[in-house]
Amino acid sequence: MSMSTGQAAQRIQEALEQGANRLDLSYCSLTTLPESIVNLGQLQQLILSDNQLQSLPENIGNLSRLRGLELSRNQLTALPDSIGNLTRLQVLDLENNQLQSLPESIGNLVQLKRLDLGGNQLRSLPDSIGHLIGLRVLDLESNQLQSLPESICSLCKLGQLTLSDNQLQSLPTNIANLAQMQTLNLDNNQLQVLPESIGDLTRLEMLRVSANQLLSLFESIGKLTQLRRLGLDDNKLRILPESIGHLTQLEFLHLRNNQLQSLPESMSNLKPLAWLGLSNNPLMTLPAGLQAQSLWIEGCANLRDLPADVQVQLLHLADTGLTRLPLTLYATSLYWRGVPIDARIACQPETITAEEVLIEENVELRRVLLERMGYERFILEADAEELDQDMDAGGIRRLLRIELADDEPFVGLVVIDPSTGRQYVLRVPPETRSCRQAAAWVAGFDDPEDYRPLVET
Repeated sequence: MSMSTGQAAQRIQEALEQGANRLDLSYCSLTTLPESIVNLGQLQQLILSDNQLQSLPENIGNLSRLRGLELSRNQLTALPDSIGNLTRLQVLDLENNQLQSLPESIGNLVQLKRLDLGGNQLRSLPDSIGHLIGLRVLDLESNQLQSLPESICSLCKLGQLTLSDNQLQSLPTNIANLAQMQTLNLDNNQLQVLPESIGDLTRLEMLRVSANQLLSLFESIGKLTQLRRLGLDDNKLRILPESIGHLTQLEFLHLRNNQLQSLPESMSNLKPLAWLGLSNNPLMTLPAGLQAQSLWIEGCANLRDLPADVQVQLLHLADTGLTRLPLTLYATSLYWRGVPIDARIACQPETITAEEVLIEENVELRRVLLERMGYERFILEADAEELDQDMDAGGIRRLLRIELADDEPFVGLVVIDPSTGRQYVLRVPPETRSCRQAAAWVAGFDDPEDYRPLVET
């Protein structure tokens, strides 16, 4: 609902008369707060989320009994120094505002257990944040932090620290002091290395460092024996330490989009992994004895064989180099881009025929069959209608169309590479009617008249 400042003042007056300890003014489209709000001396919980507040009253600190203050999804650019007078606060939620800095007085909130600052514009944190020794949860995701003060390592009771979507290039040297840490999220930063001391955070159950620039992983990771989830997607990892095999409680291991050519043999000790993501790595082989409920190896084009004793329940294997599967995977469910398939489709695409593609009623499976068969062979075997023909540098160029039941028709431009003489088929939008229009679309032009190559190749 929308509420005027006058109506808010009336609500505040009612709360004052009733000696209320809780006031909810969320979703009221408030741009300012009546000054009278600071008179609610008995208030313990104040909810101001989802308004349009740009500032707080300077004397907000008068609300000395507050234990919970919720200000998420406003437009606050700064906090008054008097915020530090709210020494009984246990929860302070400032998510999704426009804060660029925090006052030093924030360090006075020594009873604070949860501090939510995600979705702001913080570039740095005050040293006084290290005084919040009662803090259990600290959320700083989606800010602009490039570094953290060493004082943050004084938060000895901190169990959850979220730093994803910042610009961190390093971590404090004394991070091992955060001995109670169970969840550490560092996704989407600019970290090239992690300190060995993270291995001393032996209570960690979740460590996420995806979308960084890690070149290697610290050897002491093997000491994190309580770890259940490890996220390392989208880095530059070339090798993993053997000590990773000590993480016998691990359930989810994310290693997609790295530069791994091999994995430590010790990974066979990780039993059973519920989820192992290895997609888009230049892997040549997998460790013997590897076990996982769900294994993702999509895009591992160099992977041509799997260990004879690998055990997997769900296998996602699109765009691999596999030509056969071990007997241990006889009953395994196979998926190609999320579509269930069988071993023949996965490993023997040469056996797929155009007739099989055309009669397949499941549209998603038909698309997989078509992809596995290849457009070139499909065009040769199917009864295609020629829509157009012309010449380019490679010779005769043809536009062909094949109807597909319950799906858009297949329309392909057949071209010949002038340097190799090899024929290619380029799929184009179904409404394409001429070779020139098709070539223009392939080149990135919506209007064929804008496509004017000196020589079409």
